[in-house]
Amino acid sequence: MVVYNIIGLPLEYCSAEYRSMKRNQAPRIPQVLWQPKDPENTPISTYRRHINSKFDLNLRNSQDLHKWSVSNPHDFWIDLYSYTKIIPPLPSNVKYAFDRNVHFRDIPAFFSGHKLNFAENLLMTHYLRSPDAIALTGLRETHLNDPEHITWRELHHLVRIARAALIHHGVKKSDVVAVLMSFSVWTIVLFLATASIGGIFTSISPDMGLSGCLSRLTQVHPVLFFTDTDYAVRGTRSLLLRKVRDILTKLPASQHKPMTVFVPTTHAPHTIKHPSHNPTIPSDLGIILSSFLDPTISEPSELTFAYVPTTHPLFILYSSGTTGPPKCIVSPHISLLNYRKISTLHNSLTPQDVVFQYTSTSWVLFQVALGHLTNGARLITFDGNPLYPDASTPLQICEKFGVTYWGTSPRYLLELEQQSSKPDSPTHPSKFDLRKMRMVTTTGAPLLSSQMHWFYDSFPNSKTIHLSSVAGGTDIASSWIASDPAGPLHEGEMQMWALGHDCDILSQDAEVIKDAKGNTRLDYKSLAGTGQPGELVCRKPIPSMPVYFWGDDEKKSKYLDAYFNRFPTSLPSKDNKTMKEEDIQYLDIWAQHDLTTRNPVTSGLQILGRSDTTLNPSGIRFGSSEIYHIIESPPFNALISDSLCVGRRRTHDNDEAVFLFLIPAKHVATIDDALLDKIRGAIRENLSARHVPKFMFQVREIPYTINGKRVENVVKKIISGQDVTVSSTITNPGCLEEYKKFKDVERSVAGSGTRTRSKL
Repeated sequence: MVVYNIIGLPLEYCSAEYRSMKRNQAPRIPQVLWQPKDPENTPISTYRRHINSKFDLNLRNSQDLHKWSVSNPHDFWIDLYSYTKIIPPLPSNVKYAFDRNVHFRDIPAFFSGHKLNFAENLLMTHYLRSPDAIALTGLRETHLNDPEHITWRELHHLVRIARAALIHHGVKKSDVVAVLMSFSVWTIVLFLATASIGGIFTSISPDMGLSGCLSRLTQVHPVLFFTDTDYAVRGTRSLLLRKVRDILTKLPASQHKPMTVFVPTTHAPHTIKHPSHNPTIPSDLGIILSSFLDPTISEPSELTFAYVPTTHPLFILYSSGTTGPPKCIVSPHISLLNYRKISTLHNSLTPQDVVFQYTSTSWVLFQVALGHLTNGARLITFDGNPLYPDASTPLQICEKFGVTYWGTSPRYLLELEQQSSKPDSPTHPSKFDLRKMRMVTTTGAPLLSSQMHWFYDSFPNSKTIHLSSVAGGTDIASSWIASDPAGPLHEGEMQMWALGHDCDILSQDAEVIKDAKGNTRLDYKSLAGTGQPGELVCRKPIPSMPVYFWGDDEKKSKYLDAYFNRFPTSLPSKDNKTMKEEDIQYLDIWAQHDLTTRNPVTSGLQILGRSDTTLNPSGIRFGSSEIYHIIESPPFNALISDSLCVGRRRTHDNDEAVFLFLIPAKHVATIDDALLDKIRGAIRENLSARHVPKFMFQVREIPYTINGKRVENVVKKIISGQDVTVSSTITNPGCLEEYKKFKDVERSVAGSGTRTRSKL
């Protein structure tokens, strides 16, 4: 049986001293922090019993259900479509969810020939069943006491008039409608109206920089462009008129200038003709929302829905684009099936739930939140900063509106932990009434075991709250790793692969094997049963995978390079040492580029970092999150406010050097040698001597994307001496200038023993 260290890694990855100390001890099983009171009374268990009855099986738990779902993908996806009551029903003669004869890399269509509409499925069931129930609650920064409640009846009306106006202004099926808007009621209205026509919706957060907006809009060519009049900036509202003018001016002359519509950031913006808090919209720039709707308000048409093929584009989402133009990822209408699965089975959401998912419209969690709305849950939209005026703002929202499901991030929880270090702090979770909360999910980064312990020690009634760390991606607009409401939560681990996702963990190193005919090829071992880290892959199609990249060539070259051209299997001949790119064969599997490990005892999962930023000093591979686990745990999380761990390998370097950049907490003047020695010792003891970063430096700022993710890859390239074109998806690009000096850092030995110092 495999023995693990304190963060759940196999003993073989630890130092010799640690291995010697622990080798004869019993295997360490991560502590169970939460388990359901009645696991059989959960939607995922109800569904498991349904499958047992329908297929004469004896699946005992959610892990068994997952194994069945990936071994029988056609039975699973066909049944799930019916079980989640998607309309219209599938024809009775459908036997296969997708064409078994089409290679995965060729993107087989789900339910080919069938048609549906995402917007109809989100809106109509709940409008017909509970028209006066609240569907949306709109909140804005500094106005938590002035919510805007929208019932399903009102949402239906708003979508109806918006749809009629879109058609009146010439929007047709497959046209792109873009918004530069916050997460708000009218952003959702415009999405539903666009989807009802069969149009394609794309959204950008108002706080994105000009170049980031242009890099998206110049690729997708919207016919209509909606924008908020202003956006929240830590208690103030910043006007968007100048940015919008700059965007329209700098769009290529060859590109059609989209009609621009300004949406006032207030309640019922469709009724506002002259916003009192904003200057008049210049006539050459655009029109206000009420004018856009005016021809349709008096005689609105009936709300109907265009049925489109399952592969018809629904959203265009974007890759991070931190070092170049973002990829335009096209998500189809059949993504609905994955959204329903996550919301219904993994998150147990019903119309009785109140959901608060913090997100911007540039983050895939905006789409995930819409998925929750398809289940009829009441959704809270929030235009603002969760840390303004302090970290208690999300807790106030959860208390005031009786939130039952809260989606947040590890970064926010760390900020909350640091701001509420004492129980009498006004930001401490115990100061808030969170009795209705039953589930909290985090994503965007790994949730460390120390943060899990802090959560269960600090939140009121926490033993009844299911805390779950999940992981997915913009690529699939869904989760690879999801929650199991019927299974235990172990410290530091994510619970299970999402149902229907045939995931595995492959070695990054290939082995040469020979078949019976003497032919050789490359092969990659599965590490999922060993506990060793490898690359997260998926072996079978899923409904929400992109149908294509917008602007890609006919061969889908960008798409294939992004996900499928990762594990080559062909070898050059003895006579020809090189191969042409078109002659290289690859494993027919999706590669997510996340360094992942699975505990073979608990089946729990950890993501250790991006595989393209995997740290590899002296051939020892590990992920940055292993270092963050130490830095963001006591006692260091009280002394260090933020950190960034990356590798450097310049063209003349024979090996990679690991850098750890640190920012001291506000009450710590500087990070001295004594603190650095403690950090080195903790990493050496809990991981190994080979994990200790070669260089540690205090810096002024850590770069982040607008979605709150550390920008590791850009810093890695900068300190390795590479030229980088930085896009404005980075919220603080100016801080990257400080990192340029570290490409010239060299090692020198000073003092006694093995103590090393770094100098410029």
